[in-house]
Amino acid sequence: MNGNGEVECLAFRNLEKFGVLLINKSGRETDVKLDLLNAPATTPNPILPSVESIALREGEVKRGMIPEFPPAVTLQPYEVRLLML
Repeated sequence: MNGNGEVECLAFRNLEKFGVLLINKSGRETDVKLDLLNAPATTPNPILPSVESIALREGEVKRGMIPEFPPAVTLQPYEVRLLML
């Protein structure tokens, strides 16, 4: 992840799951480039997406599935997002 001091990134990996938690601590939209080192290899599958995306912003939780970990993410002001495989 590229660092700008306004976004925190926490990652975890165990035998069952891999995930990245992104926290935008600023009051403006922020673009974050993800460089995933030591992450499990995934093959994009548009029919059966494998990455769960959960976003919390403005008191709302939005969940969805995406085909693969994105190379970049745009976070809204004060958004918290979890990407999990």
